[in-house]
Amino acid sequence: MPSASPEEALAGLKQLQVKGADVPLVLADQWMPGRTGAQFLARVRELHPTARRGLLISWGDQSAPAPHRGGGGAGADRLLPAQARVVTG
Repeated sequence: MPSASPEEALAGLKQLQVKGADVPLVLADQWMPGRTGAQFLARVRELHPTARRGLLISWGDQSAPAPHRGGGGAGADRLLPAQARVVTG
């Protein structure tokens, strides 16, 4: 479910939670408007604890949280270097 903003995405994920829908995977860019992808995925973990989470980062971005630290909500999932293009659904 592509979204224009983190807030729009969270609203959609809340609706899916209310419906009892299973969310298998959520991807987020680390540098989103208004919040980081790590902050977004931490909220996703609260709404859908069984969803796999992936954080897209720029190649060589040392400021992104390491997945083993767990602070960004990416858990054991991978940090994925993003290409310089827009990915749409």
